[in-house]
Amino acid sequence: MSALDQWDFAVLHLALDFLGHHADTELLKARERGNRRKQLSMLVLLEQIGTVRTKLRSMVSP
Repeated sequence: MSALDQWDFAVLHLALDFLGHHADTELLKARERGNRRKQLSMLVLLEQIGTVRTKLRSMVSP
């Protein structure tokens, strides 16, 4: 893996961490307010983040 590939992976990892943190925060707020639609949206987003992480790992793993 070249340095650029490693850099790209690191940036994607940080972006997914940030997006996951945002989704967790919004999910907590939605639960406090009883907003079921937003809760479902954030749960779907967290699932999608997990899928992307899995695909990235499979691309990087030997």
